Amino acid sequence: MRRNSNIYEVAKLAQVSAMTVTRAFSGKAPVAEKTRRKIMDAAEKLNYRPSLFASKLRGGSTNSIGLLWSLAPPHSSVRQVRDISVRMYKQGYACHVADSLSDPEVIKQCLEEFIDHRVDAVILQDISRENNQEPFISLLKNLPACILVVNKPDPELPFDQLVIDERPAVRRALEHFAKAGKRNPAYFFSSFSRKADLFLEEMNNIGFAGDKSHLLNIVLSDNLNNYFRWDAYGEYLDRTYPGEIPFDAFLVSTDECAAALIRHLKKRGLRVPEDIAVCGFNNGDMSEYFDPPIASVSREESKVADVIEDMLMKRLDNLQMKQQICTVPMQFIPRDSAGIIKL
Repeated sequence: MRRNSNIYEVAKLAQVSAMTVTRAFSGKAPVAEKTRRKIMDAAEKLNYRPSLFASKLRGGSTNSIGLLWSLAPPHSSVRQVRDISVRMYKQGYACHVADSLSDPEVIKQCLEEFIDHRVDAVILQDISRENNQEPFISLLKNLPACILVVNKPDPELPFDQLVIDERPAVRRALEHFAKAGKRNPAYFFSSFSRKADLFLEEMNNIGFAGDKSHLLNIVLSDNLNNYFRWDAYGEYLDRTYPGEIPFDAFLVSTDECAAALIRHLKKRGLRVPEDIAVCGFNNGDMSEYFDPPIASVSREESKVADVIEDMLMKRLDNLQMKQQICTVPMQFIPRDSAGIIKL
């Protein structure tokens, strides 16, 4: 069955803005009769029906927020989304939550649905990774407000942006390795990651000799299932370095991955952190309870939710205010697995 067309499609056919389509159907603002007729003709051709939810608007607001996030495990994205949703609820807004699957077509479809449901704003996790941003930008411009949650600011994008900065935490993890006497670290990652480039840059910044041989890329799973091959770390090391492992420290993409790596290193008779230090990522709830306790990088999820709430309430209170760009730096959490620093 064909889905109901949305106001974006009606606006395109009628050659007007989505806001003009909204005004024509709501009757809350004047629209020229000729323009109104073009819109109604386009709506009829597309079999467009205004949302029942939108037809019950009071003051032009649905009191709803679209929240589009990648919910891929194992890190705590679900907890982050719930935290944001609860805060929005306390502010009087219901959240429509969708998993982006990090898939451009899914993101596009979800944005169209958010437009269809007349949400008051969208919180969207990072579209900067996409090769072609234009389809997303065009859709986002049809929404009253948007906050992009990104790892790198882009002032050219006309939306509020919250930057979650990985660089300070990667730098401090490497500095900790150095103070613990580890000067030849490597980065284990399971898919393309900005942290890989940051890792090499910061290695060189603090005086380590780093090149792409320090980036170890393994496949844990595909993006659409929850099954992870934790033994992939051990298999990689056994296959690539059956004798001596040339690195004395590892940064690993999640704490769960760090735990699997530590288990394998111990099986090979290596001590952590005395022989090889390890640092994970995401600062999971159980990280401090492993043996040894796993050093990690915190995404500062509560702080992120605080800033999103503050930015969004300011924007909804004044849609004409200037662009907001705020930054939350990730934090390195030192624990025994990253090496003991002797004073």
